[in-house]
Amino acid sequence: MVYDPEDPQRWCFSAQMPRNPARVRNWLRGFWVVAVVTLVGSVVLLVS
Repeated sequence: MVYDPEDPQRWCFSAQMPRNPARVRNWLRGFWVVAVVTLVGSVVLLVS
């Protein structure tokens, strides 16, 4: 996803995206792990 300053309404996939899908998958997995840990941690703090 690349922001086009000349046409703010247009978002496009470009060649600048990482070519390595495994890297993207790992990044997404890491993001989800952080999100889940944060969620569980806040719930535990609220309950305790």
